[in-house]
Amino acid sequence: MENIRWIILALAIITVFLHINIWVSENGYQRIRSLSSQINEQIEINQVLKDRNNALQAEIDNLQSGNESIEERARSDLGFIKDDEIYYFVVE
Repeated sequence: MENIRWIILALAIITVFLHINIWVSENGYQRIRSLSSQINEQIEINQVLKDRNNALQAEIDNLQSGNESIEERARSDLGFIKDDEIYYFVVE
């Protein structure tokens, strides 16, 4: 009977020590929550970057597919006009 009490006491002390270690230690519960939060933030950043990459890839595919998209881009971004066109600039 005496040995069983010592064993139970030792197991209780070990259990308390392990719980304290989990909740208070440098690599315990708080660290896991912090890392989990960082992982979620990084997942959101990665999703934004994936969306941006997909949009850029669609634009690349569009530019590679034909002259119409290249012409549209040159007209809107660079102000190009065709030889037989007249450019009018309206000031408001």
